[in-house]
Amino acid sequence: MPLTSTLSKDDTTLTISIVGEFGDSLMEDFRATYFEFIYCDMAFIIDFRQTERIDSSGLGILLTMRKLLGDSIHISIVNCRPEIKDILAYFRFDRKFDIT
Repeated sequence: MPLTSTLSKDDTTLTISIVGEFGDSLMEDFRATYFEFIYCDMAFIIDFRQTERIDSSGLGILLTMRKLLGDSIHISIVNCRPEIKDILAYFRFDRKFDIT
């Protein structure tokens, strides 16, 4: 399965894990995963541990998420491969997301 989500036991954090390529093919599923929590006061973690590539559509999906959730909601991108981290840094995603 290319996308899974896990809600923390205390319902304060949603972790979305991406497997394989993060791009256009995951747009609808990714949005549906977090959209039901759009008005909740919670944090989001996007886990790229098993993500092999990200393309321009994947970057756009992340920016759309940020725009819909607003700047006050904490979104972390974790476990990035060095090449993905470089892409995120190049496009200055570290200004909108906590990237580790």
